[in-house]
Amino acid sequence: MAEAGVDEEVVAAGFLHDVLEDVLGPAGIECLKKEFGERVTQAVVDVSEKKDPTSPVKSTLSWVDRKQEYLDHLSSASDDALLVALADKIHNLESILWMYKKEGAGVLEKFSAPKGKFIWYYAEVLTQAQKRLPNHSLTENLVRVVGECRENFSDR
Repeated sequence: MAEAGVDEEVVAAGFLHDVLEDVLGPAGIECLKKEFGERVTQAVVDVSEKKDPTSPVKSTLSWVDRKQEYLDHLSSASDDALLVALADKIHNLESILWMYKKEGAGVLEKFSAPKGKFIWYYAEVLTQAQKRLPNHSLTENLVRVVGECRENFSDR
């Protein structure tokens, strides 16, 4: 993110982007505000799925519904949040591509996305980026990586 010209608060949000949904849950918002400030916290909140890792009750939403909820929220989130989302999606896809090239198609079975929806989700994030940040290098990188995914595993 820093190499793409993103400022340090947004980079910090990038490092913290999964902390609410994977570690702290909604109660961690105040902790983030205290430690990192409002701007960083808001970007983290905006890219977090609405799930609470501290709760014994798990979401009843399907994978597609959870991702659609995320996309709907991202569409009105700040550009800071979109930049964090772009960096996250680029990293996720590059990691998956690396594993795919190393281990083969079986690696795709590790993911819970329904067949035909894996690329859909990343392409939808890309669509939002192309509308809002069309000339940003992170958008351009996501274009490249989504294209490579389509070439390698088009049925996903």
